[in-house]
Amino acid sequence: MFAQERRQIILAQLRKDGRVEVAALARRLGVSDETIRRDLTWLEETGQAVRTHGGALLRSLGALPLAERCAVSLEAKQAIGKLAAGLIQPGESVLIDSGSTGLEIARALNARLEVSPAQTPDIHVVTNSLAVAVELANAPHVLVTVLGGTLRSAELCMVGPETVAALKRYRLDRVFLACAGIDLERGIAVANPFEAEVKRAMLAGASQRIVAADGSKLGRTALVQIAGLDGIDLLITDRDADVGTVAALRAAGLQVILPEE
Repeated sequence: MFAQERRQIILAQLRKDGRVEVAALARRLGVSDETIRRDLTWLEETGQAVRTHGGALLRSLGALPLAERCAVSLEAKQAIGKLAAGLIQPGESVLIDSGSTGLEIARALNARLEVSPAQTPDIHVVTNSLAVAVELANAPHVLVTVLGGTLRSAELCMVGPETVAALKRYRLDRVFLACAGIDLERGIAVANPFEAEVKRAMLAGASQRIVAADGSKLGRTALVQIAGLDGIDLLITDRDADVGTVAALRAAGLQVILPEE
């Protein structure tokens, strides 16, 4: 197989899953790990991928519309959604952030309440995500408040000064925050400065600050820092998260929970 053929196969998998691993690709394509590393380096140099420990991520993943991102790392996001939804108790006021992981939290909460409806008082969900609001529109014992602001159409979420101002009125038990990357030195970050302002306001109004991020986000940075690691209380991630990165985050004092735990 020619190098260009391999790289097209790797790129197709990146576009499908959002991430690839060196060892798995080497087995699949019948070549050495070093050959795959050279291919990934080429993809990075041509602006199509971002190298990570043991693999690579799709560079343009953060720019994909919400509908396309929902299919990326779906099982990981569903596992995170179940863990996060399991933390929400009757009578709590929580914020669920926009994005594909936030949507899985909403779906898991909806499914949980359909099977075992919460006792009164109701759960109050505040969100800037139209997708989350629609998912929970008919959920039993859930009151949904949608924040105002300017619609970011690709994300189906509200951003801007109106959203920030609205968030200042709420004192929430928990916030479930999404991010583009979480790094030992730079903390949590996103690519969009308008989203960053909204997320800072979300963190400011919550008693427990939770980041929900699949393993591809760990050890990754983005354009705009939201907060350092000391600005969050808990990280929920998936079982595919890099073991070394999880250990380093825990050593830095961050509580991290995984599905098998």
